[in-house]
Amino acid sequence: MFMARYFTLIRWHLFCVVWLIFGCACGGNLREKTEVTRSTERPTRPITGPTETSGTETGQTKTSPRDQLIDTPKAREFMSLATSVDQLLGAEIKKLEGRPGFPVAGLENCGNTCYMNALLQALLHSDLGRYTEVPFDQIHFAQGVDKTKSLFRHFYDLADAYRKAASGTAASPRTIVDYLPELSAELKPGQQEDASEFLLKFFQRLSEELNLLKSNKLLTYNPTDEERANFLFNYYWIKAGEHGEYSIIDGLFDGIDKTRQMKTDGSVNIQYQKFNSIQLALDQTNETLTLEQLLANRAKEEIETSDPKTRSRQITIHQAPKTLILQLSRFTAAGKKITTKVQYPAKLSLTTAFDGPITFELFAVILHAGTLSGGHYTANVKSGNGKWFNANDSVVTAIDEAEALRDQAGAYVLFYRRAP
Repeated sequence: MFMARYFTLIRWHLFCVVWLIFGCACGGNLREKTEVTRSTERPTRPITGPTETSGTETGQTKTSPRDQLIDTPKAREFMSLATSVDQLLGAEIKKLEGRPGFPVAGLENCGNTCYMNALLQALLHSDLGRYTEVPFDQIHFAQGVDKTKSLFRHFYDLADAYRKAASGTAASPRTIVDYLPELSAELKPGQQEDASEFLLKFFQRLSEELNLLKSNKLLTYNPTDEERANFLFNYYWIKAGEHGEYSIIDGLFDGIDKTRQMKTDGSVNIQYQKFNSIQLALDQTNETLTLEQLLANRAKEEIETSDPKTRSRQITIHQAPKTLILQLSRFTAAGKKITTKVQYPAKLSLTTAFDGPITFELFAVILHAGTLSGGHYTANVKSGNGKWFNANDSVVTAIDEAEALRDQAGAYVLFYRRAP
């Protein structure tokens, strides 16, 4: 009897020990399951994004802990497609290494082409100008593009003539002038045009010709609200083909804006869109404004009046481009010139959510004098050796930095590049 009770007691203690061990294990599993359930209420998880390895001489970008790719089938697909584009873009941008740019020369006026000449001066001294120093047979063109008749061929030849122009001579943009009708029916040789409109059409065509994607078809997709609100999802989608092309033009000049909409029901809608230039609102005033003020005004939350379901809207630069192009809204809808003075610095400091603090250096200013219908464009440009010049069609004059920053009422388009 005693032995039976003894063995019964032993079995009871063993049962308690097993129960405690099993119970703790189950409890741990239950707690872990609960935590997993809470963390996956939104059916996604982060994926590490691309990292920057060699500063601006790469097609990739860097990410912060807040910028993580959500785990959806489309996110993975776009990341895979964009990675191959990044490799091609990185190879193209690497070709710019060791190409410091060139001196300033004049451009012939081919009949009301001052708007074009001023823009071309800025572009020739941008990284796009450095790209024309790459041997032509090493330039990446989209499949099916006739290289010999392309707009980039004309720009490439102009850059070659520009580099060879001796002091006191000028290169002719005639072939680009003759190409205008192919850019847009609204751009006509011999007719005064708006510099910003020409820039838009110019970039569009070059991006098509230099497309790194295998197809120029739009990569259409209707993203979920969560995908639309995820920066890296949009970053990869853009590179994978959301707009049908992605080229060195995009790699050099594109940034990404973040739009935050506060809905009347209390919800928040977030979207990301690429840009290659930023238009800054400007009103007529006797007060002298600063470029920093205009950028801050653009980033302010504004009351929405056009959409009854949206209470307010805020647009901020989320990822800054390598080359930042800022256009001041100098003309009203009625065509009246706004002559408000705007101070623009030689060095511009910006902070974005993605990049953190950045310093940009001014290298070109497009100036406009007169009215919309009877005006004249010139450009202040910084040459490869760091010296400033004023380019007034075929006439080039050496100036200092103070002079380059002086025309605060005429400054129209500003070109900044990231400081090394």
